[in-house]
Amino acid sequence: MAEDDIYGALRYHGRELPPLKSLDTAGLVIYLNSFSKVGFPGLRVGWIVASRRVIERLRAAKQRADLHTNLLGQAVLEELGRGGWLDKLLRRTRKLYEHKLGVLRGAAEQHFPPEAVCVYPQGGMSAWVELPAGLDAAELLVKAQDRGVIFAPSQYFYFQQPQHNAFRLCFTALPDHQIERGVTILGELLKAAMRKNGKGRKKSAAGANVALV
Repeated sequence: MAEDDIYGALRYHGRELPPLKSLDTAGLVIYLNSFSKVGFPGLRVGWIVASRRVIERLRAAKQRADLHTNLLGQAVLEELGRGGWLDKLLRRTRKLYEHKLGVLRGAAEQHFPPEAVCVYPQGGMSAWVELPAGLDAAELLVKAQDRGVIFAPSQYFYFQQPQHNAFRLCFTALPDHQIERGVTILGELLKAAMRKNGKGRKKSAAGANVALV
């Protein structure tokens, strides 16, 4: 099992959750982490915790791919860690991202229709929005792009039988006013889509005589 814990350090609420690797007594978990999400995306430096046999095989594969990871970047991170700067950066990053999550949440509560159910995380970098059945987030994305807003439709996150009526909203990379503007535009598009969807269902039902990257 591969455990990708790149968001584990970005927790804003609730108790800290232990990684699966800490519960692994049989050596079945390959633990993956990175410095990219906590402030150093350009360095491309991460780490793996696994059995010696797995590490040796991964090391050989990496050497065939690109010889080695950025040595200067690793040296810089080591110095920052020894000096306590990484801990300070992580605390500042958590505070900033928690604030931006609050901005997203406030804007969504103000502008999204009640039928759009938002799931706000206790950590990480994105929120999840569930739409009523019959709405396609990919179709909504086309209209949103025309107005300068981009998000990730839910179908991108499935291997089989994808869900189409949901999408992911990331909140960490944008200034507050752009988050608010994007959510406002999405709210307008969602309300228009739901009005159209409601009219379509009523027309279909009558004919048959017989629900914001």
